[in-house]
Amino acid sequence: MTQLLEPHAGVRPRTSPSTASPEPARRSRSTLTVFGTACVAYLLAGWQLAIEHHAIVLDAMARAANASYVISSRDPHLAAVGFVWNPLPSFAALPFLALSPWFPELRTQAFASNIVSAIFMAGSVAVIWQILRELRIATVAMIALTALYAVHPIILEYGANGDSEATLVFFLALTCLGLMRWLERRDLNSLLLIGTALAFGYLSRQELLAAGGASLALILAVTYLDARGSARHRRWTAATEAAIAGMPFVLAIVCWAGSAWMIVGTALSYLDANALQVNSAQSSIASVVGGPNALDRFGYFLGELLLLEPLWSIIVVAALVMSWRRRDPRVLAPLVTFGAVAGAQAVLFGAGSTFGWMRFAITVVPLTIVCSGLLLNTRQESSARASARTPRRAGSVFTATLMAVAIVAALVAIPSAVGGMTTERFGREEAASVHLLPGYGWAPTGASYIRPHAFDGYADIARYFDRQHLRDGSVLTDDTSTFPLILASKRPRQFIIPSDYDFERSVADPAAFKVKYLLLSNGQTDALRSSYPIAGVGRKAHISVGTFVRSFDGGPFQLYLFRVTHSITG
Repeated sequence: MTQLLEPHAGVRPRTSPSTASPEPARRSRSTLTVFGTACVAYLLAGWQLAIEHHAIVLDAMARAANASYVISSRDPHLAAVGFVWNPLPSFAALPFLALSPWFPELRTQAFASNIVSAIFMAGSVAVIWQILRELRIATVAMIALTALYAVHPIILEYGANGDSEATLVFFLALTCLGLMRWLERRDLNSLLLIGTALAFGYLSRQELLAAGGASLALILAVTYLDARGSARHRRWTAATEAAIAGMPFVLAIVCWAGSAWMIVGTALSYLDANALQVNSAQSSIASVVGGPNALDRFGYFLGELLLLEPLWSIIVVAALVMSWRRRDPRVLAPLVTFGAVAGAQAVLFGAGSTFGWMRFAITVVPLTIVCSGLLLNTRQESSARASARTPRRAGSVFTATLMAVAIVAALVAIPSAVGGMTTERFGREEAASVHLLPGYGWAPTGASYIRPHAFDGYADIARYFDRQHLRDGSVLTDDTSTFPLILASKRPRQFIIPSDYDFERSVADPAAFKVKYLLLSNGQTDALRSSYPIAGVGRKAHISVGTFVRSFDGGPFQLYLFRVTHSITG
């Protein structure tokens, strides 16, 4: 990773070992130190959340389940990862899930997802460190801003809890680094870094569409304005530069959408799933936001931004003014990456297309930190040789004042974010777990739908099925609501799930394919509920092909078990 983060400015002359500068190796060691320290801290925090307190995020568990289907379902194959979510976070968990026979919590507690988020969030800390280093700000400011970014409560929370925000922030930071280098040097390596980061970023989260579109538009505009010659030549030059950066990104979009279309029949299945969930929750969202219209939602999202970074707008405006005075276009890089994603989330939430979780505003944290670095960048030279020098020390009252403002802004954000994340209104996902993070024991305990031990009931349900020693394919279920059970089970092959080759025909006639049980849930997207609606209540409940056995309280979902007694064809 350190080779990827190091700047390249053209072809360097060969040097003998005796004359080679030790500076690149020193920079690599410092970046590795930052990455390693952050990774250990996030892993310890993840252990405390998932293993000690069983505070497991629903989405993190779902991504671990998707990964497990690739290697341990009845029909293991790559497409079993599913197409509702982009695949990289699940694929990244595969090596760790393979170790679950020796460390069961990697699967049963979805700790594999915690490891993935720790690695990627630590990677984002290392990239932020590298960005500040290349800005050559004072060493004390570089260390302080990186540390305050790393321990920001929402960065620490999502570096530890296994959700995919860590991959989003990492690839956005990597894109920002590439753009800042390109805006300064106009080199090929920077374009390749941008394209690679955008491609892998899109395979992690759909929000990269906003950053990708804005980044490519910036490359087009800057290249066209800077190029010399006729208008036609400038257009071709701009298109060529944008194509180099955009080709991996576009290829990732096309390949993922094409795979989804060929396998499940729709290229954008995640849009359908998201729309169904959000539409069904509009009334509850309106009660939290304070009203049903777009202005209410925009005000709510702005409140989330201000809680996470109270001085973000002041820092961004100040960085724009200072960069304008210095003729430094690099300030555009964080705006078209972190800023574009935050803006897109605001628009989507205003349109009623998302839940507006506080984590959707997470990009305001790296945006503020990078703009703080740009604010403190007092150098006037911009050559590639100058960019490789070590950070200069603050030597003026003005620089010291700017440094104090930047550090105070980052410091103020910590108690402000804790206050927001622990309220029931804004911390709808985080309120019950912030006080469990290392160093945040002083935080109040709030109420959120994600709470410690919320999924513990699935372990008992898994033992119920495992003790019966059922043959493979005995229990037909839709894993959209029962994936915690499948993760908790020691015998996941006893379940038939939608990614299995025979799921649809088993649904059509369970008895004909030797299905013994149907396990239904009260989940809104449960496919079995639509095929086999439950009639009656209590012990008299039944479905068209079977009789009621018992119900289970699975925490987020209520589960209902039916024994198949006859074929649907009679």
